[in-house]
Amino acid sequence: MEKVHDFRYRVASGEEITIRVTPTNLGDSLPSVEAERDGAKMDNQGTDSAPVYKFTVDKPVNETHLVIVEVSFQDDSNDSAVYKLAISGQNDVGCPCGFEIAKGDQDLSPDINFRVSG
Repeated sequence: MEKVHDFRYRVASGEEITIRVTPTNLGDSLPSVEAERDGAKMDNQGTDSAPVYKFTVDKPVNETHLVIVEVSFQDDSNDSAVYKLAISGQNDVGCPCGFEIAKGDQDLSPDINFRVSG
């Protein structure tokens, strides 16, 4: 996997991609994270307090997997609450990869593009 931008990556066919979400400073609030890939809900392979989403790149070269991770913050969460997303693949280039979604951000469901390269 090669980082192009926080939300764009070049990946290889057959590569396994892992997205780890770390909720931070939520206080007593419960984390709320959902993810979908190419329009289908992804299963959380971690726990509610430490979600992990994985998939294997199975699109042909020059096509893109679209992953949307949606988080929400409850009213009683701290103003400093944040979800940290760490994205990894095989032979990562330009990493560490990922980004943060803070309580004050306007976009709580960013699109992440994984473009299959040859």
